[in-house]
Amino acid sequence: MEKKGKNTSQKKNLAKMQTVKLNDCRVVVLKLVDELLDATSMMSNSPSIKEQWSIHLVIVNLLSKINQLEAEFDLKPLSQRNDQSIEKLTKWATKNGAILNGVEIHQFENNEYGMKATKNIAVGDTLVTVPRTLMMTEESIPSSPLWKLHSQDMMLRNMPNVALAIFILVESLRKDKKSFWHSYLTSLPVTYSTPVYFNVADLEALKGSPAFEAALKLNRNIARQYAYFKKLFQIQYLDINAYILTFWDE
Repeated sequence: MEKKGKNTSQKKNLAKMQTVKLNDCRVVVLKLVDELLDATSMMSNSPSIKEQWSIHLVIVNLLSKINQLEAEFDLKPLSQRNDQSIEKLTKWATKNGAILNGVEIHQFENNEYGMKATKNIAVGDTLVTVPRTLMMTEESIPSSPLWKLHSQDMMLRNMPNVALAIFILVESLRKDKKSFWHSYLTSLPVTYSTPVYFNVADLEALKGSPAFEAALKLNRNIARQYAYFKKLFQIQYLDINAYILTFWDE
């Protein structure tokens, strides 16, 4: 009995230490987020490419520090993209009205998924039909816990792409894992081949091309949006995860 009590006490102390550590991480992350918000907003009226690149390096450094600290939260991506998740996606889609006519989702030699023909296809054939009920749009938000914040925050109302990105977070973090979109969310890629996922060397390789300045602007805007919403959630519900999960506990 004494040994059992000692183990229980040790577990409680360990859990308490972990909680303190996570809280300390959140405090540091918020300080870095403030710096990130400043960094993404300190551009001059007509910035040179050199100035934009310099600010980008500051942003990358801050995001790297934030990523390292948030690794302590042990947040794992919902996506489990493989043949099993793709099969579940297909079953979910067809069950809810989607029609695949002579095509199927297939993993090709480069490990990328795409559509593969299963029969001869004539010009004018309809290959895929997706009902509106399967489309994740702004119309999906009113039935979500995000609706209250969406109706109050101007950025969410004016930027549907941002609203939908946060909507995905809300659905992904449901404790009961019974989101209507679960089969879709688990089939999403973990990374994408867009400039947001480029490392410094990859992005620097774009120097001299018209895409370079556009890529810098895209990265800067997304970093600013992240910082804005991180602060917004933190102010209201300690952090984004607590905010989302609070609703699913109601």
